[in-house]
Amino acid sequence: MILLSGLVFCAFAFFGKDTVYAEYEQDLLHKPYFSVVFEGLKDDRYPWEGTLYEKAKTEQEEQLETLLAQATEQEGQTEETAEEPVSTEPAQEEETASEEAATSEEATASEEAAEETEEQEEASVVEKIPEEEGLKEGEVLVDPENETHLTSLSMPEGVGDPVMGATDYGVAGAPYLSPAGTVFNTDTAGPFAENGEYYLFRAVNEEYFSDALIVGDSRTVGLRDFGGMRDCSTVLAKESLNIFNLFTKQLEYTTRNGEVATTTLLDLLLTKQYRKVYLSVGINELGTPDTKAYYQKYREAIAVIRQLQPDAIIYMQGIMHVTKALSSTDKVFNNTSIVQRNIAIETLANGHDIFYLDMNPEFCDENGDLYADLSNDGIHLKASAYNTWRDYLMTHAVYRDANDFTGLGPIEEGVKIPGVTVPLEEEAQE
Repeated sequence: MILLSGLVFCAFAFFGKDTVYAEYEQDLLHKPYFSVVFEGLKDDRYPWEGTLYEKAKTEQEEQLETLLAQATEQEGQTEETAEEPVSTEPAQEEETASEEAATSEEATASEEAAEETEEQEEASVVEKIPEEEGLKEGEVLVDPENETHLTSLSMPEGVGDPVMGATDYGVAGAPYLSPAGTVFNTDTAGPFAENGEYYLFRAVNEEYFSDALIVGDSRTVGLRDFGGMRDCSTVLAKESLNIFNLFTKQLEYTTRNGEVATTTLLDLLLTKQYRKVYLSVGINELGTPDTKAYYQKYREAIAVIRQLQPDAIIYMQGIMHVTKALSSTDKVFNNTSIVQRNIAIETLANGHDIFYLDMNPEFCDENGDLYADLSNDGIHLKASAYNTWRDYLMTHAVYRDANDFTGLGPIEEGVKIPGVTVPLEEEAQE
């Protein structure tokens, strides 16, 4: 009976591998083939529902294609608008010429005054710049109402995280890398382009994450279970999640209120709005050629998220590095590939509503290798290390206006957030 049951479950797993169990990891070398059937039962998936799930997945893929087409169309329209030359009618040209002639002496005097002012300036960061003078290259206007809000002609230093490098041990497989010097994002318009408005990171408390959605793979599962993010945010995560099945894979959904369910990212983004969306994938994609393909799929994913969550701050979390023991011997799982892919997605950060986060300096040595004592398998963190990841997120947050902080609990003293008042101790006592 046991043998017969095993054969039946193996048959279920085999015939459902491309339908109901397509999103489950199937590795004959490490676990019994029929084990996916039991994983499916845990998620309320049954062998005879293969056609149902295949149909649902097809519908979601069609939705994704539509959304991506719309995002691409909007992006193209934005670029055309940005590149469209401004035409001047003859009458306007004559009027402009007349005005220029009448004010030539005044303009010359203004230029001389501006040159004199520029020579007297010593600092590149100014509290206020007269509107008639405008911003000059290298100057940064600081918002007096929000000191983390900057205005500049180009992205100021300190906006977003830089990509942490790592020692190249010469083992990375060529098929998984793009050629040296590959250029990724060159957008001058659209969602991935800078717009002159930037935000620095600041510290917040756990209530900041009350309206956040954290999406990721097995590493994010650890952040949820051992890093405390289950208690303060909404987490959507699952082992083997990757950028290619990001929207259609059934994921474990948990909220700070204790709600637990199974859903897809696409369904969730279509039905709920979040003020912050954190994305952490990449480790499962290292075996897929190559960085350019990964970048393009990642770019499409961010475009869809932006379209469905127009008011959200999008945080792209860099791929966490692996240990030296793995990076120096494995042609797939190595930090050379990880760094190149992090460099690629970092170019999508625009500094005002899409940001790149790199927690690797918190976990890696001077060579960019994950500390060996923080991991048992070279990839995943030990349970005790996930608190460091959570603490990192709490000190690398963006605040644009009061709508970016809709937490329900009290604001801790010492954590200053514009627009949110912390009552003085004397007032609280009164």
